[in-house]
Amino acid sequence: MDSTSNERARDLFMGFSIFTEPMKTEIIEHARSAMEELLKIGTAGHLLWKPQPKDRYDILNQIEYMRQFGQVDSTLNSPTFATYQTEQPASMETPTVALQTEASRDMAFINMSPISIVELLMDVMSAELHLPSTTVPIREYYFGRYSKKFSHNIWGIVDISLEKFIPSPTSNLLKRPSGCLISGMANGHSKVAWVEHVEADHSHLDNYFKPLVASTLAFGASRWLNSLNRYGEWLQTLRATTFVADEGVLIPQTGRTSFLKLGDRMMKTFCANVSATADNPWMKITSFHGDSDVKVMIKNNVEDTAMPPGTSAVFTTSVWLEVSPNRLFNFLRHENSRTKLFDPKI
Repeated sequence: MDSTSNERARDLFMGFSIFTEPMKTEIIEHARSAMEELLKIGTAGHLLWKPQPKDRYDILNQIEYMRQFGQVDSTLNSPTFATYQTEQPASMETPTVALQTEASRDMAFINMSPISIVELLMDVMSAELHLPSTTVPIREYYFGRYSKKFSHNIWGIVDISLEKFIPSPTSNLLKRPSGCLISGMANGHSKVAWVEHVEADHSHLDNYFKPLVASTLAFGASRWLNSLNRYGEWLQTLRATTFVADEGVLIPQTGRTSFLKLGDRMMKTFCANVSATADNPWMKITSFHGDSDVKVMIKNNVEDTAMPPGTSAVFTTSVWLEVSPNRLFNFLRHENSRTKLFDPKI
């Protein structure tokens, strides 16, 4: 590995300078091994990945993955199922519930250059992943992010869990080598293949959401790519010299910038309101009359200058509707239906 790659690998532990040199070296080797695995599985064919008939993404063949990357028991010759023991840090107790594997791969063309994507994604971090629902638990974990340039205009960015080195009692997810392979295109855009491979605790999931999470649609590769694609579209709209909205209305750049920033603040505010944290979870209101699934969260604003300072209470509940998400979304967004009551039978 060249000196540039070594410097990027060292980014993994700059935020953890209290570690001893042997542990820092081990983290670097951990990241290098993860990058090698990402490159193999990210470019593998359909022996390792199973295409989904109705969707564009692929699901990992667990038996084949264990044959290629792990210790395989002779009983796995049968394609019925595959189970394996999750590696746990020595200082952590063995979990009482088995972690469920979620592994998916997706590909998209992003209107950004490879180096712009790399600069956007690079960091060393702990993270909380949210689904906009109070019935899906928060996912918290530590991971290192490492980038490497393989050749001209081809990059790899890999995430790998650091719980082995930084045990966390609140972490409920282990991340196996995940990330993206980025190839620059002649038009300045990028072809991005994303792999998301995690082991997570499903024991606290609401039964309605278990299929969504198990299918990887909730936290899988497609969701990461969609977020990256939306950001690319946001930048493209911001930088456009001319922009024509609905019904031929021309929006000048200053107005467009204001609209984008307003929309960004509205989305961040909404996501913040529906996203609890490990330190500030949703609290169920047991004495609430009627629907027993009403929850409340108390929020204190002392840093966000776009919002008035003070304390606010956010209430939420969840309902199940026998209707497709697209139909419900179209009803809510269309101006002609805003004053009407939704009837799922129509």
